[in-house]
Amino acid sequence: MTTTSKYVELVGAQQRAARHATSMPLFVNALAMCYLTYVRFVDPGQLAAATLTPMVAYAALLLAMLLQRQLTGVGLGRDRYGIVAVGAIGLVVIFGPWAFSLLGASFFLGLGLVILGVRARDAWLWIPGTVLMVAGPAITFASPGLYILTACTVGMLAVSTTALVREQRTAKIDIS
Repeated sequence: MTTTSKYVELVGAQQRAARHATSMPLFVNALAMCYLTYVRFVDPGQLAAATLTPMVAYAALLLAMLLQRQLTGVGLGRDRYGIVAVGAIGLVVIFGPWAFSLLGASFFLGLGLVILGVRARDAWLWIPGTVLMVAGPAITFASPGLYILTACTVGMLAVSTTALVREQRTAKIDIS
């Protein structure tokens, strides 16, 4: 790899770090998983709340990134948070509670992370997303579903925190 391409790669990494392009989606999904865990512990019958969770999570992610752009001037990049938010809304409208009762809300949260991760070529997004997609039906149907949900929630909180620390270190690298 040439010095120029290393420089361009580092600048790109710093821009993604400044935008929190990895930690922000992970954190929003971690909060959504916390909510799903809360619903499962307190009121397991709230299917409507679980159905709306991915839609609300990705709409909140889009709003957070737009707010960040207004406050800091750091752009949205090419991650297409809006497309994922609109896609989540479309899934709710098209499939409604039926798909969510089969696959689970965490499946659709994971699907959004996979889409963002593949678009950004970011394993920090698509790997946790894949885990959530695989765990979604198990959370819904398996007898230890509550334990799987709790483990996924704790895992998402840990991964989002680690990603934030990683982004902060990347942002501090001197590229001059």
